[in-house]
Order: sequence, then structure tokens, then C-alpha cells
Amino acid sequence: MKVARKTVNDKCPLSGRPIDPKKTYTVAFCCNNCSGKFKKDPAKHISKVK
Repeated sequence: MKVARKTVNDKCPLSGRPIDPKKTYTVAFCCNNCSGKFKKDPAKHISKVK
């Protein structure tokens, strides 16, 4: 799944600087069920991404 240009935050949680909305990150899932749960509430699950 590609997550891009749609963020739950407007500042970097580490540096406090504005985020770069052009950056993309890839998150892999074992199945569509897990992908769907993540898409519904990414902020709840993002801390599990390592």
C-alpha cells in the first residue's frame, strides 16, 4: 500500500518541522483484511509499523 499526500499530521513528530507531502512510504500487509483495517484508522496502527 502506498500512503502519499494524505497525512494525519502536519509536522514531523521527531523534529517538529513541517512534513514534506511529496514523500511516500510503503507499508506491506499479509492480506486485504489487514490493509483495510489500517486504511480505516492509520493513526491507530502506525506505531506498529517498524
